[in-house]
Amino acid sequence: MAVKKLEEDEIAWHELHLIGISTTFKGYTLCFHLNQLLGAEFQRLKDHNILLKGKQTTTIFQVFGWNDEAQKAQLYLFDNRNGNDFLLPEAAGVDFILRVNGNMKTKKLIQELKALKEVSVVIPLSAIKIKSLKNLDYNESD
Repeated sequence: MAVKKLEEDEIAWHELHLIGISTTFKGYTLCFHLNQLLGAEFQRLKDHNILLKGKQTTTIFQVFGWNDEAQKAQLYLFDNRNGNDFLLPEAAGVDFILRVNGNMKTKKLIQELKALKEVSVVIPLSAIKIKSLKNLDYNESD
C-alpha cells in the first residue's frame, strides 16, 4: 500500500478526521472489528519509527491501514502508546488513534465502536488543536 507523507501545507482540514479509542483489544483485534463494521480489509503495515520530542532514540508504534476505494479515503490505525511514550501526547488517555483521510463520515463509525463492550472510549479529536499532528506522518518506505 503506497502511503504519502502528510505535509503541513497539504492538509485538507475538512478531510482529516481523528478518532481516539480506548479498549482492551490488541491492535489486530480492533482491526478485525473495524473490518466487520466497515467491510474493510485493514492490514498490518511497517512499524512507525518516530523520534518523539525530548527523546534521544526512536520509538516504535504499530500501524494498520486500509484504502477505501469506494469512499476515496485512507484509514490508519496507530497504537498511541508504547510503554510510557505516546504518539500523540495530547491524546494520552486513549490507546489508539484512527486517522481518516478523505470525506468518510465518521459519526456512524464512532457510534458502532461505542457499542462494542470491550471499547470504553471513542472520541473525535480536533486535528487543529493537536500540536504533535506531525507524529502521524507515516510512510511505509521509511
